[in-house]
Amino acid sequence: MPDECIHGLEAGLCDLCYPKPAPVVEAPVASSSRSGSTRTATRARPAQRRTAGVGTPDHKVGEQRIYHFTHIDNLAGIIEHDGLVASGRATPVVDASSADNRSKRSERSLGDSTVADYVPFFLSPNAAVWSIIRSQKADPRLSAEIRHHSASEFVILVSTVKVAATMHVAVADGDPSKPPTSFGITPEDNDRVLRKLRADDEAILAGEVLVHERFPFEQLALIGVANDRARDLVKDILQAAAHEPKVSVYPPWFAKAE
Repeated sequence: MPDECIHGLEAGLCDLCYPKPAPVVEAPVASSSRSGSTRTATRARPAQRRTAGVGTPDHKVGEQRIYHFTHIDNLAGIIEHDGLVASGRATPVVDASSADNRSKRSERSLGDSTVADYVPFFLSPNAAVWSIIRSQKADPRLSAEIRHHSASEFVILVSTVKVAATMHVAVADGDPSKPPTSFGITPEDNDRVLRKLRADDEAILAGEVLVHERFPFEQLALIGVANDRARDLVKDILQAAAHEPKVSVYPPWFAKAE
């Protein structure tokens, strides 16, 4: 699997991390004088590249990858439910979320529902919470037991914004359990928040795409794993599934974070 930029796109495909060079515009050729002076041509200075978030067009929002991290022991249950379901509708074998975090999400209103009624996806394989899991450090959002599991025991379920947009979706511009975070709910607002996050390399690590109630298993394009052993185990589990996403070994996603 090729390297990815922070926005979840393959290297070279992101307009923000790999901007195209500004075109060189030829200036009009100066006319010669009647005295026979030499005609001269000058090049106009290249147009100054606009910074992201200040008018820069972003045509890659739909192709933005979204990531859901879960322990490999939860994969069989996800297949049994034929998809990822919101936290109040299933009990994972290995629960990464703390009881306090689940409570805060259930208290945070989001339209006619709460954040707990949505399946969370992150926007980067280096998302802040996932980096904390990889570091095996304590965090109030994470269960105490999760510190005893290495990142290589997890799988990363991958889809895209374009796929999620066919469902009932909200986009959080930060941690949904914290009051300063705001949400996009309409397609227009979701697009605006996503563009804002994609223009900020720090904010994108905290933002979330939230899918109401359920994300179908057949809409997953890829399962990322840490090593060959995990890949073989996942392929065995997938034998019970009607849909078999591509399974790829990609160690950088699981490397220990400092």
